[in-house]
Amino acid sequence: MAREKSAAGGHRITAPRARRANEDSETVVFAPGRRWADETRARLAAIVLSSTDAIFTKDLDGIITSWNAGAERIFGYSAEEIVARNVTLLAPPGLETEATDLTGRTIDGEQISNLETRRVRKDGAVIDVSVTLSPIRDDSGEVTEISVIGRDISERKKAEDALREAALYTRSLIEASVDPLVTIGTDGKITDANLATEQATGLDRSKLIGTDFADYFTEPERARAGYLRVLKDGMLRDFSLILRNVSGATMDVLYNASTFVDRNGEVEGVFAAARDITALEESEAATRNALLEMVDAIALTVEMRDPYTSGHQRRVAELASAIAERMGLETAIIEGARLGAMIHDIGKIHVPAEILSKPGILSKYELQMVQTHPGVGAEIVHGVHSPWPIAQMIAQHHERLDGSGYPDGLNGG
Repeated sequence: MAREKSAAGGHRITAPRARRANEDSETVVFAPGRRWADETRARLAAIVLSSTDAIFTKDLDGIITSWNAGAERIFGYSAEEIVARNVTLLAPPGLETEATDLTGRTIDGEQISNLETRRVRKDGAVIDVSVTLSPIRDDSGEVTEISVIGRDISERKKAEDALREAALYTRSLIEASVDPLVTIGTDGKITDANLATEQATGLDRSKLIGTDFADYFTEPERARAGYLRVLKDGMLRDFSLILRNVSGATMDVLYNASTFVDRNGEVEGVFAAARDITALEESEAATRNALLEMVDAIALTVEMRDPYTSGHQRRVAELASAIAERMGLETAIIEGARLGAMIHDIGKIHVPAEILSKPGILSKYELQMVQTHPGVGAEIVHGVHSPWPIAQMIAQHHERLDGSGYPDGLNGG
């Protein structure tokens, strides 16, 4: 360590960066009158020199009395340029009073730790910094100077701002959704919910958070079973549930969910969306009713052309429904069997009325004409969208297990 006079009129303590001969020294400048009493302070000076943080001191009037290389890198001022100048030089417009106030608070003996504020560089750029101010006392305990440690946190603040903006953007998307959306912890408790969820359940978000998500469905155990599938498989699609409002009203929904993980890849919870299918079901019901009316009209048209088999299609429909019920088939399948039976003879529209109403025995030609009606009927309904294989049902309704039927002579199962 060596002492030399600085250009600013103070004293300069020099310390080598490494224990090598003929290597340049780095310095920290001290104002006139500063002394190092012993080797302990000299070692401390070396620490100050090597720090990447800005470390400087100021007197009780806010005049900067020392300045390290870290301060020069962060603020752009060399020691010669800033020592003996007031610390308010580093305060951006509007924060000069704050800098003075911090000096006063520290003089009163208060230590200020990790205060996040803003400071201005020599080039005019305003940066975010974290500052810690500590009083320096003499042997009698009187505050004689103030030490300041400053750290540039601009990049961290930018990252925080970016995360905050991303969170706000994501939140706006969630709130804009008309579907109830929730996040659920691995314990099955709701951790967040959007406005649509509040409306669907009749409860404020604050009351939803921390409660068991399954409690808001008419079948809680089924809801939990679906949730466990999400945790196991990572996602779940179109799982039917009935969402319950506190008023007693219900909503048919399709539950879609997927897990989300933390930065270590561990499952943190489940993001779930409940799509209201009430309107869809109402639309499907209306379509189904229209289809039924159309089927009835077609059946009536066929029967008017073939008075000898009046009521035949309707009776077949009743028998088909009864058999399907006895077999324990699903309601949708039973309904499909009934509709197919109601119009299974629609192909007879292609058969001349005089053949259909002929009272005597049909000729070979006439029989062949009649036997075309399954294929013709299948062609008629082939382009009609339906959840059931009605065209196939019509095409095969005269086939026999032993292969003696028509038109394709199918046999077996």
